[in-house]
This record gives sequence, structure tokens and C-alpha cells, in this order.
Amino acid sequence: MIAHQSHVFLIIKLIAIEILMLFLYLFIRLPKTLFILPNLELYENVSLSYITIIYFIILSFIKLIFILKITLEWINNVYEIRDDSIIHRQGIFNIKEDIYTLRNLSSVTIEQTILGKLFNYGTIILYSPIHKTNYYMINVHNPKKIADTFYDNLEDNKKSEIIRRRV
Repeated sequence: MIAHQSHVFLIIKLIAIEILMLFLYLFIRLPKTLFILPNLELYENVSLSYITIIYFIILSFIKLIFILKITLEWINNVYEIRDDSIIHRQGIFNIKEDIYTLRNLSSVTIEQTILGKLFNYGTIILYSPIHKTNYYMINVHNPKKIADTFYDNLEDNKKSEIIRRRV
């Protein structure tokens, strides 16, 4: 099973980039429109328009780079859930891969905020008593479905412990 961070976070980041670029554009454009342009001759206004177009193209290029970066980071932040392990891959060019074993998993917890319940995302916390650490799957989409996978793994571990004790 493959799990990603929720789509909501991708959309929020993309909207934030749009708003930031709008403010940057207005920050440069509005003072010219309100104070400089009314006092200039027509030929000076035309040359200022070319500067505005160049500024707009540069801002659009910067926005495109940020959108690509955010989208590629989201696409390449993957939790691959296997029967015996979780593989967390992240990164665009330098890919970091963490492998966590599920053999000694003792508890699975889901944390969801009100927005998390509304948009179906949450953080899954897995506890391993042997390593004495928590492993966090942060803001994943559909956390209950993913947690059910781990609950099945917990039940399998308990069954195998019972079988070992009887022998």
C-alpha cells in the first residue's frame, strides 16, 4: 500500500504561492499606478509598461519553479507499507529512504484535528517497545484505512506469540 501526505496540504501550499506572488506583483505595480504613471508623459508610460511586463514574466517564472518544487516534493514523499516494514521515501534529487520494521509493533494511534476529520487526514503514531520509539506518519490521507493495515499486523503478531507460547 502506498500512502501520501493529504492533498489538502498540497492545495494549501499552492494557494499560498499564488497569494504571495499576487502580493509581490501588487507591491511593485500599485505604487507605479497610483503615483508615478499619472505624472508621466505617454512615451514614458509605454517604457514603464515594458518593465512591468518583464517583471510579470520574471514573477511567473519564479512562481512556476516554486509550484514545481512543491508538487515534486509532495509526489516524492511516499510511505510504502509492506507486510513487515514501512519504507518512507522523500526528496526530489537526493532521495532519503528510511525503513522501519513492523515486527515488534505494539500500538497504533491516530491523531486527527477537526479539519483532519473534515478533510480525511491525520497523523498515525506507531510504537515499538523494543526500539522504545514512536514512528510518525504525518498528515497522511485516509489514516483509518492505513491504521487498519497496522491493526491486522498487530493481531498477526499476537497470534504468533500465542503459538510460540503453546509450543
